[in-house]
Amino acid sequence: MNSIFKKSSVSLALMIVFVLLLLPLSIHAATIDEIRLQIAALFERIQTLQAELDSIGSGGSAGGTAQSPSSVGSGACPDITRGLSIGSEGADVTALQKYLASDPSIYPEAIISGYFGTLTQAAVGRWQASRGIVSSGTPDTTGYGSVGPRTREALRNCGGGGGGGNVDPGEVGALLRVTPITGNSPLTVSATASINTARSCSFAIYRIDFGDGTPPTDLTVPSGVCQEITRTITHTYINPGNYIVTLSIGTHKTTVRVAVDPGIFTGNPTDPGIVSVSPNAGAVPLAVNASFLLRTGNPYEIDWGDGTPPSVSGSFHARQSLPFGTTVFTQLLETKNLSHTYRVGGTHTIILRTSQYEKQGDLWVWQTRFYTAQVTATGTAGPGSGAGGEGFTVSPTSGDAPLSVKFTVRVNGSGSCSGGSYTLDFGDGEKTGLPYPADGCAPQDYEVTHIYETVGTFTASLYPTTPSQIGSTSSIQNVSIVISEPPPPPVQPKGDISSVSPQSGPVPLTATFVAQINTHESCDGGTYTLDFGDDERSEFTYAANLCASQEVVITHTYDTIGSYTAKLYPVSASSIDSSSPVDTIPVAVQAINHGAFTVTPNIDDNPRKVTVEFGINGSACTSYFLSWGDGTSDISHNAGTAITCTSDSVTKEFTHTYSNNGTFTIRLRRDRGSLSDLTVADEQAASISISSI
Repeated sequence: MNSIFKKSSVSLALMIVFVLLLLPLSIHAATIDEIRLQIAALFERIQTLQAELDSIGSGGSAGGTAQSPSSVGSGACPDITRGLSIGSEGADVTALQKYLASDPSIYPEAIISGYFGTLTQAAVGRWQASRGIVSSGTPDTTGYGSVGPRTREALRNCGGGGGGGNVDPGEVGALLRVTPITGNSPLTVSATASINTARSCSFAIYRIDFGDGTPPTDLTVPSGVCQEITRTITHTYINPGNYIVTLSIGTHKTTVRVAVDPGIFTGNPTDPGIVSVSPNAGAVPLAVNASFLLRTGNPYEIDWGDGTPPSVSGSFHARQSLPFGTTVFTQLLETKNLSHTYRVGGTHTIILRTSQYEKQGDLWVWQTRFYTAQVTATGTAGPGSGAGGEGFTVSPTSGDAPLSVKFTVRVNGSGSCSGGSYTLDFGDGEKTGLPYPADGCAPQDYEVTHIYETVGTFTASLYPTTPSQIGSTSSIQNVSIVISEPPPPPVQPKGDISSVSPQSGPVPLTATFVAQINTHESCDGGTYTLDFGDDERSEFTYAANLCASQEVVITHTYDTIGSYTAKLYPVSASSIDSSSPVDTIPVAVQAINHGAFTVTPNIDDNPRKVTVEFGINGSACTSYFLSWGDGTSDISHNAGTAITCTSDSVTKEFTHTYSNNGTFTIRLRRDRGSLSDLTVADEQAASISISSI
């Protein structure tokens, strides 16, 4: 009875819709052809609605095509590029209906009509709820029952992550076993995958990837198969290397590492190879030194076997074969020593790959060879205490601002192969991201330096997520860093040379210096040095707790003519070379001015009688030598080594009578010091002519 009522109601609705839709034809249709096209479209829509009506009434098919799940098939993941809701139609609606019909619990009617009606809306709603997208509401409020951006993205992946099947994340489970996991190339392995271990009844697609660039293999769990399935796949690795076999569904994955050795190449003793690895066993971090024999200029690649980037030199591009007799071995063998640190425990296979020309028949052929060695590392090293040493250390943890702090960090301690990022938050508003690569499958170490500019206590934290997401994630480790106010700069010592008297004068010059020291009024005590500028210095100290300036009077005699700069230093005499003076003053030391040298002839009206006058700067320090030029006795005065001179000039006068006519040269030498020190440079001369009486 209810079915008949529903069918009658729908029929009445169809008639009303038909009449209403025909009304605007006379207004909008410009031609008979357009009217015919609109009528055809209306009939097509009515047929679709009639199919849904028949399905409600009897489960039969009319208008649209109702198919059993077995005839529909699994249905490919639909790639829908627009929003779909009641009234939508087209090829993308057909693809959606085929996909939904692959699961009878989602779309039991399985009507493939290409028109998005109420049955399709209900099926979409059930599919959204099963995938955790939305489970209630309406298309206009929550999107329930319509295909929006979020649902389109999920449909592209059949409801799972990339490459996964259309299963709820809580319904997946799988185990992977690979044998063997080591061997020489070519290596054939068997991968046994136990999938659907959660015994889900939903359709799902698992994927196995052998990690060598070959296409992955999909493993399908049909809908309604509520038990674990075991599949075994064989695969052959052609090239040596370290590979990761991955069994995945959506974002879930399990991995197994396979090491393919190149095999042993039996070459000549002079061929390239791995000479030694030392040590070849030990606890992590294990630093090893490896010695390799290589041909100069030829390419090589060294895979350390622990997932870290290989050491590479040169290009492995193919080279043409050369006729025998061509010079190809001009490259000499050389030893290359490389260091590497293993931070992950396990047995690691070092693989040396290198290329060179080798003789084959009448040709030199460019060949690539592989050589191996093994290193066994035990334990797990890292700066932190987490799994695989994950965490960080800080040095220093305290100091004065600005303070430069070094962080030694390890991320991905579990050796995940998924790739991701950590965040180091310095606690002062600054942070940095620390990514680790996909398929690296090993911890990643960083050294980061950060400068704390302000005073305070900061908490540095490591988060296992990106910087933008740390607010919703717990930190792995926290360390407090204390930044203190820097002490005030030390007070610079001060002082000055108040005066020097006299500041200039003839040699020898005795000058009196008056200096003010400790003008910064230090209470610590200290030493000052006055450097006179002539390689002579004088030290003087001031007492601790003086806390006031102090006047010092010093007398110094300059013995050599010249210009000097006296400098006052706030340190001892032995330290002035690494210090700067606090004050300076110039001093000028001049030559002695002895006064005039004059010769007066015709004394007492005697044309042969002359008088000589000259000045000296004190007889106690000035020596002189006077020659008349006629062979008679010279006049001399030896002051010896006396250094004390009077400031006033003394006039000396001598008279001489020549006994013969002629021209004579009177010479006078005078200067400070002993008579033996007088030189021609000290000499003055005057010529006199004696004619007759």
